[in-house]
Amino acid sequence: MQKLYVAVESLSRFTRYSLISIEMVRHLQSLGIGVMIEKENVDTTRPCSEMMLPFLSAFAFKRRLR
Repeated sequence: MQKLYVAVESLSRFTRYSLISIEMVRHLQSLGIGVMIEKENVDTTRPCSEMMLPFLSAFAFKRRLR
């Protein structure tokens, strides 16, 4: 079976808020869709990527405030 993905250039283009990013990724996963975030090299079909999302979201949010 072929995997479906949403490709995103960077996490800051997807969302800058940790809770929203996790909720969106989980919702898409429930539909059988993975998220590929190119700049941060994140593939949400891998187990460790959900652990990384809050940290990367926090960095994206911090960059926005500058």
